[in-house]
Amino acid sequence: AGSYTVLITNNTGCTTISAPVKVTVNNLPGAGISYSGSTAFCTGDSIILSAPSGSNYSYQWLKYGNPIANATGITYAAKSTGKYKVTVTNTVSGCSKTTGTATSITVNNKPAATISPSGTSNICLGASLILSANTGSNLTYKWLLNNTIINGATSANYTANQAGAYNVRVYSNSGCSKLSPTTTVNLISCKNGIINSDSQVKIYPNPSKGDFTFDFSSMNNQLTSVTIYDVTGRSVHKFITDEQ
Repeated sequence: AGSYTVLITNNTGCTTISAPVKVTVNNLPGAGISYSGSTAFCTGDSIILSAPSGSNYSYQWLKYGNPIANATGITYAAKSTGKYKVTVTNTVSGCSKTTGTATSITVNNKPAATISPSGTSNICLGASLILSANTGSNLTYKWLLNNTIINGATSANYTANQAGAYNVRVYSNSGCSKLSPTTTVNLISCKNGIINSDSQVKIYPNPSKGDFTFDFSSMNNQLTSVTIYDVTGRSVHKFITDEQ
């Protein structure tokens, strides 16, 4: 910056000096990026990137060197993986500056989180049900009962013997986690051994994993209609017999 003139001399030794020209050098605005927290986070989260403030400043945020539509504020909430810069312009002087080193953001995916019961979620008192979470590389687990972490339940499978609402939180090696939908386990009262109905029909074993024996030996070959219901009251099988 300053006032510049030029002194011109010809070969006769005569000189003349030009009128002064004033040069003004305007400072470039700052274009650094500041943030709080980690630049690596999980899907659904974000990080606030901040440009420096200044009088008469305008902003344009860039991702991989390309302008981000409508990203013209002093801050920008980055939600996806990429390399971010900002161009800061002094609207009075027209001077602008773009961040030199990009800020790298890494967004890690959350793992899947599901529960697969080994059988019906209605189990007899004293019985148990194996709940299996989805498996995968470098996954860890925390099981919950009624929204409370179960101490020591950190494997892919959990043996449930209490009624309640079960969830599993699955963690990836990036630190991201996801909570599964709820699986509700109900404990019901079951009769053991042989069920006698009017001392004519015997059904065993009970409880059963699916195979029952119906004994009509006392029916004297009478025509018999049988309907089987599950614990929810749904009819699952019907048959008619007139033999033992």
